[in-house]
Amino acid sequence: MNAIVNVCRSAAPRNLSVQYESIRMARRKPRHLPMAKSKMFRVPERKRLPEEENSELLRLHNNYKTYVKSIRAFLKQELEKSASASEQAQEELRREREQHVLCMKENDAWNVEVAKLRAVRLAKQELAEKEAILDAIIKHEQQEKEYLEKVEDIVSKEKERSKHYITPENIDEAIEKALDNEVDYNFSLDVDGTVYHGRMTKPDIARETREKMVVSNRS
Repeated sequence: MNAIVNVCRSAAPRNLSVQYESIRMARRKPRHLPMAKSKMFRVPERKRLPEEENSELLRLHNNYKTYVKSIRAFLKQELEKSASASEQAQEELRREREQHVLCMKENDAWNVEVAKLRAVRLAKQELAEKEAILDAIIKHEQQEKEYLEKVEDIVSKEKERSKHYITPENIDEAIEKALDNEVDYNFSLDVDGTVYHGRMTKPDIARETREKMVVSNRS
């Protein structure tokens, strides 16, 4: 789009940077406007070409028509081939569909057979799991029974020992018994390893007694 720009500068002093510009855009006439009245009845002059140029244009036009005709014939031939190929493709597609239907039927039969085998396998697995659970329950009950028996044995022994416990009722009797039956846990050893029990035991006892004491201590 061409544009004609007219720039006008005012006579203002140079220290002022004020400029005035006017722009006029040159463009074509819009298409929706009618033809100008000055051109409405004007008949343009038909250009006459030289004979050689006219014959050359005619030859080029004939060549163009020949090329277009050959292209159309080629496209028609290709269309016929594609039509026959499409018929073959449709036949092949129909065969593939029939083969697919047969494969689906065979697959369904396989699925039914596999489902039966799966049902049998799951039944066996369920039975095995039930037996394992039952065995675990029996084993647990047996362990629980043995544990209760051990607890009962411990309780019975503890009850038997409780008869000799020192209680507030028999504490005086236990103290008198302990005082009457004093136990001396002290002992001494000589270089031979002979044990002399008691805090007041003398080492000049008979050799036979010492040997007996050693033997009794070793036993």
